[in-house]
This record gives sequence, C-alpha cells and structure tokens, in this order.
Amino acid sequence: MTKRFLIFSVLIGCFYATKAQQIDKKMQAAVSAIYADFNNIESAGIAGAVFHNDEVILSNTFGYANLADQEEISLDSPFHLTGMTPHFTAFAILLLEDQGKLKLSDPLSKHLADFPAYAQTITIEHLLAHTSGLPEYWTMIQLLGADGLETIQHHDVLPFLHSDWELSNQPGETYRYSGTGGKLMALVVESVTGQAFREYYSQEILYPLGMSQSYFIDAEQLDRLPKSYTTTGEAIPTKLMDYGASGFVTTMNDMKKWYNNIARPMVGSKKMMTKLDSTPRLNSGEEIDTPNGILTYGQQYKHLERGIMKIWDYGAYGGFASSVFRFPAENYTFVTMSNNSIGYNGSYGMQTADIVLADKFGEEEEDMSAFVPDYTPLTQEHIDLFVGDYFDVEAYTPRVIRYRDDTLRYFRPNFNDENILRPMEANVLHLPSPFGYYTFHLSDTEPKRLEIRVGGQTYTYEKYNKVKHTKAELEAFEGIFLSEQTLVTYQFKRSESGLVAHRTGHEPIDFVGLREDEFVSNTNYLNAIHFIRDKSNNVTGFRLMAEQMAGLTFTKVAPVR
Repeated sequence: MTKRFLIFSVLIGCFYATKAQQIDKKMQAAVSAIYADFNNIESAGIAGAVFHNDEVILSNTFGYANLADQEEISLDSPFHLTGMTPHFTAFAILLLEDQGKLKLSDPLSKHLADFPAYAQTITIEHLLAHTSGLPEYWTMIQLLGADGLETIQHHDVLPFLHSDWELSNQPGETYRYSGTGGKLMALVVESVTGQAFREYYSQEILYPLGMSQSYFIDAEQLDRLPKSYTTTGEAIPTKLMDYGASGFVTTMNDMKKWYNNIARPMVGSKKMMTKLDSTPRLNSGEEIDTPNGILTYGQQYKHLERGIMKIWDYGAYGGFASSVFRFPAENYTFVTMSNNSIGYNGSYGMQTADIVLADKFGEEEEDMSAFVPDYTPLTQEHIDLFVGDYFDVEAYTPRVIRYRDDTLRYFRPNFNDENILRPMEANVLHLPSPFGYYTFHLSDTEPKRLEIRVGGQTYTYEKYNKVKHTKAELEAFEGIFLSEQTLVTYQFKRSESGLVAHRTGHEPIDFVGLREDEFVSNTNYLNAIHFIRDKSNNVTGFRLMAEQMAGLTFTKVAPVR
C-alpha cells in the first residue's frame, strides 16, 4: 500500500501563499511521522486532513476503504461518523430556528402530538442541553435484545417513551448525555418540515453545500454503507440506521465544505453559526461543563487549548472512529476518520495541530501523558487495598481492579478492556496512557471511594464487597419478572455466585450481591437492580438503579419454573 501525502497549498499558487500557512518540507515530514505506524499497511486504515481558508492544505490517507475490492482510502472515501452525528442533527434544528419555523423553548408536545403526558415540560432546548431526564433509548434497545448491529430508526424511540416512565431529573436541572434527544430532534425536524428527515437534510442542507457524497443511511441504501473492519481484518456487519444520534455518512472533501459553511455561511446565517458554538445552560444559569469541555448547541465541546479556543468532538462505534478539532479564530480544522477499529483517533489530529499551529499556541503545557512518575514497588498492602469491585455511584457502571501476573490491572467490563496500573504511593496508582495522565486515588473513609483523575476531571467509583446471600435468601428473589414498559421478561434463578437472569434467545446474565436487596452485573443495560418488597416482605419486582433508567420496573408475575 503506497502512502499518499497531498499538499494542496502548493497547487493553488501564490494567492494562498499569503492567505494560508505554508506547509514546508520539515512540517510535512513531522506530520507524516505521526502516521508512521500506517506506512505500507494492507488493511483498513485512516484519513487525516487539515482545512484552512476553504482548502485542504494537508492530508494523509492510508489503507483500504474496502478490503474485498482493494479500494484505497482517499479524500472521497465515505466514513460513518457514528457519535459525531448529533452535531449535524443539531444544525438542522438551529437552521429551522434561524428561519423562524420553531423556537428552542417549544415543548416537544407542540411538534410531536403523541408525546407522552409525563414529559410535557420538556423543550427542544432540553434535548440540545442533554437535560431532559428522559430514559436512554440505547439501554431500552439492549433490553429488547438488539446488539447494535441491527437496523434501528429514529421512529423506534417513541413507542418506548409512551409508557409511564419517570424522568431522572426535572428538565433543565442535570446534564446526562443522551442519545434519545438526537432521535427526538430528528422527529421534530420531520414534524416542522413535513418531510422525511433524510429527504429534508439532503435537499435543504447537503445539496446547497455541494456535499453530494454525504447522506443519512436509509433502508434502501444499506448496500452503500461504508465498510469497517476489526483489527484482524474481519468485516463488521453494521447496519446502524440511527437518525439523529448516529447514521451520518460523509467524506473528507465534504467535511471541508461543511466547515467552510460554518466559517462563511451559505446555509444558515452568521448569527446561527455563532449560536452553534455557544453553550446551552442549566436552570441555574450555569454552563454545562462536561469532562470533554463546555457543551455547545452544536453538540461539540469547547475549551482553551494553550491560550486559544478549541472546539472538538469525536465518535467511535462498529469499527469506525472520527474526530474533529476546530480553532475558529485561526480558521483551522483538523479531521481524522478511520475504519480499522482503532477506537479514539483524535490523537492524530491533535498531534498534527501541535505542529501546524506551533507558532499560535501559548506556552506549551507539560505533556503529562508522556511523564513517567517515580513508581514504588508493588506491595501486598497495595494489592489488599485496591483489588476489588467498584461501581459508578450515579450510573452504576462496573469497574474492577484485579491482580494478575504480578501487576494490578484496571478492567472495564462494559468495554472488555484492561490496563496495567503502577503504584506511586500507598493509596495512589498510575495508569500509563497516551491519552492523558491518569491517577487512581483510594480514600481512607468507608465506604471506600476510588477517584480517577485526568485532565482536571474526577470520576468517582465506590468500592463494594460482594454480599453473600444464603440459599433461602436467594430463593426469595427467584421468579419470572415482566416489564410492562418494554414487554421484556426475565426469569431469575439462584446460582453459586448469586443470581442468574435468563431470557429466551439471549445469553444469561450473572448477578452478584451489592447490598441486601441490590445486585449488580457486568452488562451495560441491566447493570444494577433493586428488588422491591411488599409489606409482608415478599419480593414483588425490581427496578433499575441507574438514574437515567430509574423509571424502568419489572413486576414478578410467576414463580420460577
């Protein structure tokens, strides 16, 4: 596979020699070195580009867009943007607002006539701010048995919401990222325009911008889906058709046109583009500060990067990954897209930015990701203190620290990945990573809290000891449980470790005791449950404990078979 390195500033002559930064051979070599691991690969690959003053001034492409056809990746190769799609959905909402066809203060019930009564106070603004309190549709989809490789449409979300759910928070009070909002925004666009979302988007946004290679996936074009592959070259058969929250396909050349429009609008006004990069707020008036930065209406994140404003986003799913880093004041955009299951690929874009914008950044921040601290020897005290099970105190996401092959290891069951931990102090561990300087701090208090600190953010997990129930206690939890909201049924039986949940056609789910009536599993969707008892102390059902799904309950309808 021959690497292709394109320098468009050379081709466009003297005009851009004054308007755009020159890419000299030294800079070219430095950027090329970032992608050295992809030289001469015969597999799926990656594309990276730099946009400036309406042009692609620098690009790298490696590997194949289609392994079967040996089709090389180019600037016209399509990629599924997965988690970066909400940016494009939000654009449609803000465009309709800009045209006076809706207001962000509109309740959803104004545009979605059959929207359930329990959510009448939720507005379009709440969807953009991720403060609606609505349940997460991906959890609902997984409960129904979807594995993420099936055809899913935006219309699928409404039937789930028609049941009598509880909101996890009053609208506007709390930020919780939700894919449900993206799908509902697509439905709002359809209601306001009277067109199918995909049709409206193509006619009113993509066509005027000349983005002829971009589209939202639909059922009639599944054969047009871009190809993605595992790290060993196996095709990933994704058919995700997830309007709003995902489902947008584009190319590098079309991305250039998109960001040119944000800088110099042809579709939408300058006022709208300013709002796209501004931030929604909580009811308290506070900006929505997330671990990724301040949330924008455009579903991206912004923060200062060595003295200059950076707006960025990323997405990864089904073998695809994409990332964008914009520096609006400098008019530079760095985009990376890949189809080879490398996960987060933003490091390539930011390393390129470090080179191209070297003279624009302020004082270089210390690269803590490359810093190697003074480690202390691993002792039995470290092992006894850290080894165990942990859970996120809000989402009940499981985490495990275990000891294997003479090292402590951090395991994330929902991602099925493991990282080595090195001791720094008696109660502090370090996780070596190219993506940041991660330290693990365990409290002296009870219950013990594990704080994972990186980049000024702290993620808190509580350590728990698995509760050992007696045989009689476990038998009290046995039975067949039905969710009237989803019509899903599980049969619970006792097991050697705790409980096991069975559902026809699905893998069994193992649960271990967390507290007296609480159990946790390693799944993303049924990860923590609390059994409900009546006045006679009989188990009558259970509810999900994760706050974003707290309204989902199961009722015991029959004894175990």
